[in-house]
Amino acid sequence: MKKYMIYIQNQPIQVSQTVYQTYWKSVEQEKYQDKKMRKGISLDAHPSDYPHPLSEIQFLRGSDPTKEIVDSILMREWIQEALRHLPNKERELIELLFFHQMTEVEVAHQWRVQHSAINKRKKRILKKLRRAWEQWDASQ
Repeated sequence: MKKYMIYIQNQPIQVSQTVYQTYWKSVEQEKYQDKKMRKGISLDAHPSDYPHPLSEIQFLRGSDPTKEIVDSILMREWIQEALRHLPNKERELIELLFFHQMTEVEVAHQWRVQHSAINKRKKRILKKLRRAWEQWDASQ
């Protein structure tokens, strides 16, 4: 039987496979969130959950946050509107993947479809959203 170990304060601790997998999933999610925060985007919750997006982080960076805040608010408003216009199944997929941080495999299992089907749907939806964003952005 395989032993699963995690290290806390440089001390190895034996854990169950479930705890091990959950731990590493949370580590990967944290890395993902850190990367998004460095880019000025946070997807850990629905866009409507942010009344004052990222202003503290931008202030700490020493830049004038006004333009970034306005851009961030406009982007979140656009995302909310774009999500409202998606068909229910497409909106649900995007929310599960990006706002609830489920993996494609987890969604595929929950929906009882192949992982490749979820991946293709996600790519198709993101392509649709990207085209809509480019059209909206060009009109501003």
